[in-house]
Amino acid sequence: MRVWVTRAQPQAAATAERLVQMGHEPVVHPLIETRILPVALDALAGAGALAFTSQTAIDAALSLDLVPALADLLVFAVGDATAEAADRAGFARVQSAGGTVSDLATLILANPVSWQGDLVHLSARQPAGDLTGLLAHGGCPARRVTLYETIDAPRSDIPEAVEAILIHSAMAARRAAAIISPHEAQNMCLLGLSEAALMPLNAIKFRLRAIAPIANEASILSLLD
Repeated sequence: MRVWVTRAQPQAAATAERLVQMGHEPVVHPLIETRILPVALDALAGAGALAFTSQTAIDAALSLDLVPALADLLVFAVGDATAEAADRAGFARVQSAGGTVSDLATLILANPVSWQGDLVHLSARQPAGDLTGLLAHGGCPARRVTLYETIDAPRSDIPEAVEAILIHSAMAARRAAAIISPHEAQNMCLLGLSEAALMPLNAIKFRLRAIAPIANEASILSLLD
């Protein structure tokens, strides 16, 4: 199956590699891009633990050379793939919530506070969920430090003869909604990471619409089977 990968690089390349291993033909044509933002180490002064809600944030931390100074801090990751990325990046103590931002907040709140300093959420400029708000509501003060932002990719055409489109975020879905016609959609399967990610495409009727049972890469790719 020809599968359109819409997510930003470098994650798009990793998704494409998994699709090839599954016997599909990936068409890497990102609708969004990631821009790393400058962050001084001073912004992380007083951090006692870290939270990551995306692998992109870990990539950004590596690009900004923040990891050596933070590697010994306790890290809470939203899911297993993000936790594995944190391990590979060099973080020594990583716990995975295995699910959503809400699951991550539950994991953090269930842990006795064993760290000295702030819990810092390293995130996008516009994070998918309000982790710091959930933690504050549960009595665990936290603050957010922005490492990157997601912007529209300059290209806006549709790849030829794609049979399925993978949507990992609402921002990619919004871009897709602006360029996919009803005629094109009727020949295309829409596969989404979550209901929220697909919301901008709700008005377009696709040949098939399916949502990953668990909000992770393995789950969305399993829909192809």
